[in-house]
Amino acid sequence: MKRFTFIALALCLFAAASVAFGQTVNSRVSGTVKDTADAVVPGVKVTLIDAKTRDEKTATTNDEGVFTFVDVRAGTYTVVAERANFKKSRLS
Repeated sequence: MKRFTFIALALCLFAAASVAFGQTVNSRVSGTVKDTADAVVPGVKVTLIDAKTRDEKTATTNDEGVFTFVDVRAGTYTVVAERANFKKSRLS
Protein backbone atom coordinates (compact mmCIF):
# COMPACT_ATOMS: atom_id res chain seq x y z
CA MET A 1 0.00 0.00 0.00
CA LYS A 2 1.34 3.42 -0.91
CA ARG A 3 1.86 6.20 1.60
CA PHE A 4 1.57 9.93 1.28
CA THR A 5 2.78 12.82 3.35
CA PHE A 6 1.73 16.37 3.97
CA ILE A 7 4.06 18.94 2.46
CA ALA A 8 3.87 22.65 3.23
CA LEU A 9 1.08 22.20 5.72
CA ALA A 10 1.67 24.88 8.27
CA LEU A 11 -1.04 24.24 10.80
CA CYS A 12 -0.17 27.49 12.35
CA LEU A 13 -3.21 29.35 11.14
CA PHE A 14 -2.05 32.16 8.91
CA ALA A 15 -2.24 35.68 10.28
CA ALA A 16 -3.35 36.90 6.87
CA ALA A 17 -6.87 35.99 7.91
CA SER A 18 -9.63 38.45 8.52
CA VAL A 19 -10.23 39.71 12.03
CA ALA A 20 -13.80 40.47 12.99
CA PHE A 21 -14.79 43.17 15.48
CA GLY A 22 -15.62 40.63 18.21
CA GLN A 23 -12.02 39.37 18.27
CA THR A 24 -12.92 36.26 16.28
CA VAL A 25 -10.04 35.21 14.07
CA ASN A 26 -10.70 33.08 11.02
CA SER A 27 -7.84 31.79 8.95
CA ARG A 28 -7.01 29.66 5.96
CA VAL A 29 -5.31 26.28 6.17
CA SER A 30 -3.81 24.86 3.00
CA GLY A 31 -1.23 22.32 1.99
CA THR A 32 -0.06 19.88 -0.64
CA VAL A 33 -0.32 16.11 -0.44
CA LYS A 34 2.57 14.17 -1.97
CA ASP A 35 3.44 10.49 -2.01
CA THR A 36 6.72 9.00 -0.84
CA ALA A 37 8.18 9.53 -4.32
CA ASP A 38 7.46 13.27 -3.95
CA ALA A 39 4.71 13.18 -6.60
CA VAL A 40 1.55 15.20 -5.93
CA VAL A 41 -1.58 13.17 -5.21
CA PRO A 42 -4.91 14.46 -6.58
CA GLY A 43 -8.28 13.28 -5.31
CA VAL A 44 -7.29 12.88 -1.66
CA LYS A 45 -10.05 13.45 0.89
CA VAL A 46 -8.60 15.75 3.55
CA THR A 47 -10.51 16.23 6.80
CA LEU A 48 -9.77 19.01 9.30
CA ILE A 49 -10.98 18.11 12.81
CA ASP A 50 -11.25 20.70 15.59
CA ALA A 51 -9.65 19.14 18.69
CA LYS A 52 -11.96 21.02 21.06
CA THR A 53 -15.38 20.78 19.36
CA ARG A 54 -14.76 17.74 17.10
CA ASP A 55 -16.29 19.76 14.22
CA GLU A 56 -15.07 18.57 10.83
CA LYS A 57 -14.44 20.24 7.48
CA THR A 58 -13.65 18.23 4.37
CA ALA A 59 -11.81 19.16 1.16
CA THR A 60 -10.43 17.22 -1.80
CA THR A 61 -7.01 17.82 -3.31
CA ASN A 62 -6.97 19.27 -6.83
CA ASP A 63 -4.85 18.11 -9.78
CA GLU A 64 -1.78 19.70 -8.15
CA GLY A 65 -2.40 17.89 -4.85
CA VAL A 66 -3.43 21.15 -3.13
CA PHE A 67 -6.23 21.48 -0.58
CA THR A 68 -7.56 24.59 1.15
CA PHE A 69 -9.85 25.22 4.09
CA VAL A 70 -11.21 28.75 4.55
CA ASP A 71 -12.88 30.40 7.53
CA VAL A 72 -11.06 28.22 10.05
CA ARG A 73 -11.23 29.44 13.63
CA ALA A 74 -8.00 29.64 15.60
CA GLY A 75 -7.36 26.48 17.55
CA THR A 76 -5.78 23.05 17.52
CA TYR A 77 -6.66 20.67 14.70
CA THR A 78 -6.00 17.18 13.41
CA VAL A 79 -5.70 16.66 9.66
CA VAL A 80 -6.58 13.28 8.16
CA ALA A 81 -5.82 12.39 4.53
CA GLU A 82 -7.22 9.32 2.81
CA ARG A 83 -7.55 7.90 -0.68
CA ALA A 84 -8.06 4.42 -2.13
CA ASN A 85 -4.83 2.39 -2.42
CA PHE A 86 -3.00 4.70 0.00
CA LYS A 87 -2.39 4.37 3.71
CA LYS A 88 -4.49 6.78 5.75
CA SER A 89 -2.37 9.58 7.18
CA ARG A 90 -3.07 11.61 10.33
CA LEU A 91 -1.29 14.78 11.45
CA SER A 92 -1.99 16.37 14.85
